[in-house]
Amino acid sequence: MASSERNVQLRYIILDACMAQAARDNTVIWTKKALLSEVNRQLREDNPATKPIAMRTLEKDIVDMETTYGLRIVRARTKGKVHFAYASG
Repeated sequence: MASSERNVQLRYIILDACMAQAARDNTVIWTKKALLSEVNRQLREDNPATKPIAMRTLEKDIVDMETTYGLRIVRARTKGKVHFAYASG
């Protein structure tokens, strides 16, 4: 498997875990900035030589997860910032 393909799958796994955590626990808030930091942190943890992803890549991953896998990702506002989570249930 090519490195870029592996990173896409790993990014989806990380995003999935974050969205599921937010759906289970309403005190967990994942803004785009927080998601970007977490994805990049875990990618570096997996492979320190990995380059960080850009915000545009994160946004594309979220849209791709919705369209490709039929996931429903809810966007809500808290204190003026958009945050993301899976729909309940």
